[in-house]
Amino acid sequence: MRTVIAVAAHKRYPVREDKLYLPVMAGSVFMTSEETSGYLRDDSGDNISDRNPGYSELTAIYWMWKHCDADNIGICHYRRYFTVKSFLRRSISFAGISKRSNGKLNAVLTYDEADELLKDNRIILPAPRNYFIETNYSQFAHAHGAEALDEARSILETEYRDAFDRRMSMTSGHRFNMFIMRKSLMDEYCTWLFGVLFELERRLGLNGSQACSDRIYGFVAERLLDVWIDAKGYEYYEIPWIFMEREHNIRKITGLIIRKLRAAQGKRRKKL
Repeated sequence: MRTVIAVAAHKRYPVREDKLYLPVMAGSVFMTSEETSGYLRDDSGDNISDRNPGYSELTAIYWMWKHCDADNIGICHYRRYFTVKSFLRRSISFAGISKRSNGKLNAVLTYDEADELLKDNRIILPAPRNYFIETNYSQFAHAHGAEALDEARSILETEYRDAFDRRMSMTSGHRFNMFIMRKSLMDEYCTWLFGVLFELERRLGLNGSQACSDRIYGFVAERLLDVWIDAKGYEYYEIPWIFMEREHNIRKITGLIIRKLRAAQGKRRKKL
């Protein structure tokens, strides 16, 4: 079986040299050929490259879906890769370009490692992110506004809506729109996902309403992956992910707490 993982990027960045990886410039319709040199562009053939402001890395996923014929297809990010190195924590960070490119890139998933994993697994996902003090729904609402997620729920058929409610009540989930899966499953997933997102876009507009944050459809899709998997009852295998730069965890945790406190204060004001 042949496996290809697209490395979605929006700027030039060091990429692991391994036949597993295919660098794809997302939103390349807005870029010159010089800016995308060394990358596949996502604006050829059947594409949604011009939707990148609202869809983020999903424009690269759409392009891979329509144009890649590998047996297994995956997506990762220029700063975030899968890894199976047990000594690495998911978000371990190094400072400096030399350590980032020479150290961490040498620790990312290789073709042979992926090939071994895919012998027994049809879907591979990144280790989940846990919000602890927030549910998947409340975290999204506090960070991006609830409108797009609520509207997405209204589009779903009953089986998916039930899975949506279960997932949104949990405190952890698979993020980043990262996955590796059989081509047939990706066909099924993308047909469903983009059907939902295009209808959502029809209702809200390319960048969402004023109540939505930037890249809103990319953020919604992060939540919908788990919904699709749960509704279909598909099994999956989790592996760690590695971030290429210093990840500001304290800042992120602080932001999570502040958003939660602001939401609580807003509720109290409404009661008054």
